[in-house]
Amino acid sequence: MEKKSNMFLQYLVSLIFAFVIRIPNSSPTIQDSFLIRTTDSEFSSIDATPGFLFKPNTSGDGIIYIIGDVSQVLEGKIPPGTQEITWSANGIIGFGAGIIGPIAGTGEAFYANGLAYVRSTDNESEQYFQTIQDSEFRSPFSLLVYEDAIEDGTATYASGDEDPTSPAYTLLNFHQDVYTAVDTMPHCFHGMVKFKQMEGIAISKAPIYGEPIDGNYTDGGYYAKPPFTIPDAEAMIFSCSANYSTIEDPILIEKLKRGLYVNPNDPGASRELLIHSHGLTVKLSIVKGNQESLVRETHVPDEVYHFLSNSTIKEIRTKVFKMESADKLQDWIQSNGAYYCTSISLVPLLVWHFFSFCFILF
Repeated sequence: MEKKSNMFLQYLVSLIFAFVIRIPNSSPTIQDSFLIRTTDSEFSSIDATPGFLFKPNTSGDGIIYIIGDVSQVLEGKIPPGTQEITWSANGIIGFGAGIIGPIAGTGEAFYANGLAYVRSTDNESEQYFQTIQDSEFRSPFSLLVYEDAIEDGTATYASGDEDPTSPAYTLLNFHQDVYTAVDTMPHCFHGMVKFKQMEGIAISKAPIYGEPIDGNYTDGGYYAKPPFTIPDAEAMIFSCSANYSTIEDPILIEKLKRGLYVNPNDPGASRELLIHSHGLTVKLSIVKGNQESLVRETHVPDEVYHFLSNSTIKEIRTKVFKMESADKLQDWIQSNGAYYCTSISLVPLLVWHFFSFCFILF
């Protein structure tokens, strides 16, 4: 009797554990209902005087976290753990390849406002090539930082009164200026950007079939949708860059290679200063309050893009995080917000509970 009592207690504990396991939301939503919290207001205290300006901060504590490996994504492979681990988007900002719902929808992703925004590549879905959102996501590759991390400095640029004959200031120019300002250290930044002209791309097929991503802009290729050119776009941005030739730590270089690469689909890219940049464009919308007379303009999410280096900038305000050592680029482990879930792992657990309960009863 005592043995069965102990077994029954063990059963109860394990049953509680089974129902504590969280299952990802299988019904992703279109983005239009959610208001952007991280807008210009967060960065209004960061001066954007004409030209480039960097203000260092000696009390920075930010760590860049990485999930998976971009090189495997580029090869069309599924890194281990992609299917089994679901992450919470709460409290982070970053980008990567994201999954909401079926893995066949893996697409360009951006994380902010406690949500993962993913441009779905599931061509059997009504939401194909639209940006969907969820508080949870899976990912074969991502780079991110905690929203409350203290930056190593702020970097801004504003066009001011420019000579119309002078070359346009690009996203690559901004990265080069930041790179110089942080003493050639690898870095990431996030913030708000107002483009003169945004140049962007987005994959239209999930990189899960063992086919390398290339610049194929035909039907059936990864880029069945042509590049985007959008004047006067505004966006949240998360971007990282590094020049391997100026880094002495081989461990840091190997970690960086999991997130940075020479992008053959970026015609304005540098082959020395590697850049990986995603963003979530925003649009103004009129929002009505409880009273009909109470209306205001606010930003709402629009679409996720992979930004190209030749995008031209009117104004940008960012928080910068340096990666001066391998300790500043770490794997985002389960205790930092992930949990093992999925129905695949839940089914055998429930079967085990059924037979355990029968054994206790009989």
